Amino acid sequence: MPTKLDSIISGKKKDINFSNFDIGKVLRDIAADLSEAGAKDVQGLKVLGNYKNFISYEKAAKRAANPYLQVAVTKGTLVLVLRDKDNDKFEAMDVLVKGYDGIKDKLVKETAAVISLDPDDRVIGPAGKAQADKFGTKVMTEDDYEFGALTGNIVICAHGTPDGTGSARIIASHLGKKTPKDIVKLLTGSKDAKQRIGKDYSGKIFLSGCFTASGGPEAVKQDDPFAKKVWDLLKSAGYTKASVVGMPGPSITARNDGDTDSWDKDNPTAMKRGDKHVVTNMRTVDDYKKNAKLEKAVKVAVEQFNALVGSHNALLDDMNAIAKQGEDRANELGKDPAAIKADKAYQGYKKQYLALKADLEKEKKKLAKAKPVLDKARKDMEDSGLGKTLAKIEGTFGLRTLN
Repeated sequence: MPTKLDSIISGKKKDINFSNFDIGKVLRDIAADLSEAGAKDVQGLKVLGNYKNFISYEKAAKRAANPYLQVAVTKGTLVLVLRDKDNDKFEAMDVLVKGYDGIKDKLVKETAAVISLDPDDRVIGPAGKAQADKFGTKVMTEDDYEFGALTGNIVICAHGTPDGTGSARIIASHLGKKTPKDIVKLLTGSKDAKQRIGKDYSGKIFLSGCFTASGGPEAVKQDDPFAKKVWDLLKSAGYTKASVVGMPGPSITARNDGDTDSWDKDNPTAMKRGDKHVVTNMRTVDDYKKNAKLEKAVKVAVEQFNALVGSHNALLDDMNAIAKQGEDRANELGKDPAAIKADKAYQGYKKQYLALKADLEKEKKKLAKAKPVLDKARKDMEDSGLGKTLAKIEGTFGLRTLN
């Protein structure tokens, strides 16, 4: 059985053979693949030279009657694969780049920039740090950011402000209190060359905030997504090679490796720290309001239930403490029934214990009533589907150009 190819970088159409194989085209395809991941610069990526001998040998041996070549990734290694259109069992392979996926990850991490517009915010602060950790870089702010040597992606972290725009659709009106024009000014407007992208910048600009890709269709201009407005402004200013990516709903940043989305509870998608998951089916103002109401109901029910659990456990601790004091006093009295009955201290402990026990029974009844309320609030949220998230989903505007 042929080897499973995780991704095909060159030759997807099965139209490359011995006569038209072009290593220059392969290198450009590799550059495009690296760029798509966020690493435009391919300097230092060494392609092993044995492919020439491999092609010469297979061409002469004629082991494949109807040969085609593909450049693909399998198990993290970039390989040149020879297959036969007339024989799906035939395969020959040569290594082009060992550890390709690891090299790609390293290039991405070395070239990314993460800017937090609100680093002190209790949500945005940790989210920005998680995304910076994902790319192996540090969080920058509006006071200290630099783009000068940047070749990879830019991530701008902030809250997206939802706005119905009078059409019932939810569209971000601002990202961290900035309009699309303000975002473009942040990217291109500084007099300091280190604090602006160049006209040849071809990375992705991630607007990491809620609703930044929500909106559309394009029939109504006011319904254009925030990310599209940013891209249109960049394009009109001559920054045509970059693309802008937004979140098509409320977005959440994974804090830990292994965090999962919630869309398919039986087969959730595992994420890495810094990955995004988005509530994709919250498209209207009514959805947003309904979800907020459901979330509030769950929050109130959880708080009330937890408060009762806390009260219950505190009473139980007090009961156990009083019982221990009563037991110690009984031991001091030699466990003499007559002495215990006449002892005011012991009888005081007993009275307190019985009172706490009665209070505990009341708390248990309150818990029994609160649990169905909590279960219903959670079920209402689950049934609505509005709080469910989907991992690694985004809206992209603009196709990047490498030359």
